[in-house]
Amino acid sequence: MAETTQLRARLGAIGIQVLTAGGEALHIHEHLDLYVDGRAVTVPADVGISLAGGFLSPLHTHDPRGIIHVESPLVRDFTLSDFFDVWGVRFDAHCVGGVCDGNGRLLSVFVNG
Repeated sequence: MAETTQLRARLGAIGIQVLTAGGEALHIHEHLDLYVDGRAVTVPADVGISLAGGFLSPLHTHDPRGIIHVESPLVRDFTLSDFFDVWGVRFDAHCVGGVCDGNGRLLSVFVNG
């Protein structure tokens, strides 16, 4: 389940607009497969959507298939890091979520294969 109680604060902190409906200036869909130690990790439904608050992020999911909806009223570049920030999951050069390199671990992230 996606964490949404702090969503508005996260969006403000990362400079991503709070929307009441999906924007139409930029509308694309991207697919994310995430694996940790060779095991698939589900990207949850409703990342970036606060049903209780009645708002959403331009970066969001609707179901757990890993489809990231990019629906922005502005044409701009969004990054994978932006999506993880919206999700509230750490993503940097050393960690994805709670999985970090070090102690003999090698952290690898692959984009486009």
